[in-house]
Amino acid sequence: MPHTGQFEIHGMESVMLSAGTLLQVTRIACRCMRCHRQFTATERHGLIDLDGGAVLTCPACSNRQAMCRESLSGYHSLPC
Repeated sequence: MPHTGQFEIHGMESVMLSAGTLLQVTRIACRCMRCHRQFTATERHGLIDLDGGAVLTCPACSNRQAMCRESLSGYHSLPC
């Protein structure tokens, strides 16, 4: 499974522009590499979508990681 360093990514839902550019991240299914909790992050529940990126937060141990849109765009093909 691909990982970001702090989280193993299992799937992602996003809004893409017609040019293939990632516009918004809406859901990320993942596993925390610190405490091994599996969860699905959504807005206000472990996922903050920002201009240019997103922040994931584990609900169990509060492990956090910010990721840029460019790195996240590689996960858009993983079904959530």
